[in-house]
Amino acid sequence: MKKFNVYYLEDIQRKIPGYNLMLDIVFNAILPLKGKDLNVKNIYAIGSQSYEVKNLISLYDKSKIVVVEPSEIMLSMVSEDINSSNLDNIELVNAKFEELNIKDKFQLCLCLLVLQFTENPYEFLKTIYGNLDDDGILVLSVFTCEFLDYWYEFALNLGANPDEIEMTYRYQSKKMRVLEVDEIEEMLRDIGFSNVERGCQIMPTALWYIKK
Repeated sequence: MKKFNVYYLEDIQRKIPGYNLMLDIVFNAILPLKGKDLNVKNIYAIGSQSYEVKNLISLYDKSKIVVVEPSEIMLSMVSEDINSSNLDNIELVNAKFEELNIKDKFQLCLCLLVLQFTENPYEFLKTIYGNLDDDGILVLSVFTCEFLDYWYEFALNLGANPDEIEMTYRYQSKKMRVLEVDEIEEMLRDIGFSNVERGCQIMPTALWYIKK
């Protein structure tokens, strides 16, 4: 996983059209509907930020939530935002997900807009698969190279940094991995996930609800 700093959080809503809608769909539609009958004891939140963690706490107040984030700055922000709750069931881990060796099995894994920044997406997903319980669920979203022209204009009009938008557009493979929806779904099925259900696609952002 690539490390990010605080500026990533400041710009993400301008850089990713539909970012808030994606989160709304995850926490107000997919998880309440699809995950209501899950017996969730352990949750893996990969690269999750404060809003995601707070919503996980609200939906699964009895579950243990492990948040792994390679950026110490961003993990500290999560810690400060949830500190007032004094929750004993939250574990914040400052590390790369790929380098962890966690023995617990998870019933739910949240991985939003992370995969495209990994060194080896296939192995990354394979590691998630190994950490999930037999009936575990992965909620995954990815910034893809589809609809890139529309994204370019949209992000500029939202006020994102023009230089960064131009660099992403012209040299996407240097900023992040170029991943297509069909390629990701093929990887997931090859790894062994039994059901790969696409929840939606909001311009360049694709979202899946995946059963092990």
